[in-house]
Amino acid sequence: MMSYQTCIRCRETSPESEYCPRLALFFMVLFALIGTDRAVAQSALPDTMLARRDTLIVPASVIPGAVKHLKARVGDRFYRKCIILSDDRPLWVVEPPPEDINSNSRHPRMMGSWKVHFNLADPSKSFVRGLITASVDSSGLPVESFPVEGIGDCVEHPEECRFPIDEKKALQIAKRDGLKRGIGPWEANFVWNYRSERYLWVVKNTLHDRGGGYKDGDILSIDAATGEVHSKNMVWGQIP
Repeated sequence: MMSYQTCIRCRETSPESEYCPRLALFFMVLFALIGTDRAVAQSALPDTMLARRDTLIVPASVIPGAVKHLKARVGDRFYRKCIILSDDRPLWVVEPPPEDINSNSRHPRMMGSWKVHFNLADPSKSFVRGLITASVDSSGLPVESFPVEGIGDCVEHPEECRFPIDEKKALQIAKRDGLKRGIGPWEANFVWNYRSERYLWVVKNTLHDRGGGYKDGDILSIDAATGEVHSKNMVWGQIP
C-alpha cells in the first residue's frame, strides 16, 4: 500500500505534478470502471430512453396507444371532460410478468412497459382529483397484466365514475357511523384505493396529541361513489 511519505516524495521529485502518479492512476482506473458500468446499464434500456442522459423520455409513438387503452375503460365523453395527459415523467418498468413470478427458473423472462400518466380533474367537482396510469409496451399496445390504475371502469360500471359523495356528505356519514369527535377537526381526503380499485374518502380524527409531534387517531374509509363504509376501527399514528 502506498504511504503518505511516498506521495510526498513523488511531489518533491516532480514539482510540476499536482498528484502522485500512483494516486492519479488509481483515479483513472476508478473512473474507467464507473464509465463501463454506466454504459452497460444504458445498453439494457430501450433506445428511446437514451435521447437524454438523466431523463426517461416516453416515445411519442406510444402515447396514442395509451390514450386508446384509457378511453376503452372510461369512454370518449368522460375522457374529454375529465382527463388530460400529465406532464409527469413516464416510467419505464421492467419486471417479470405474473405467470413467471413463481417460476423455478433463476432467470425468469422479463418484460417492460411504459407507465403513461394522466391527470383526473372533473371541472364540475373540485374534489375529484387524481393520477391515472395506463401501461403500454414499446409498440403502444396495452399490457393486460398491468390494468389501468387511478380510475374505475366507467364503461361497464358508470356509477364508479360519478362520485356523488362530496366531502360534506363523507363527514356526515363518518359521524353517523360513530367516528369519535376527538380533540381537533377531522381531516378528509379523496384518494384512490388500489385494493378495491375505487375512490374513497378517508376520514380521520385525532384522539391523542402527546406533544413533540406524536399524534394518533381513528380512520374511516367511505366509498365516494356509493357512500358505503369500506373500513372502520382502523388507527393512524404520526411520529416526527
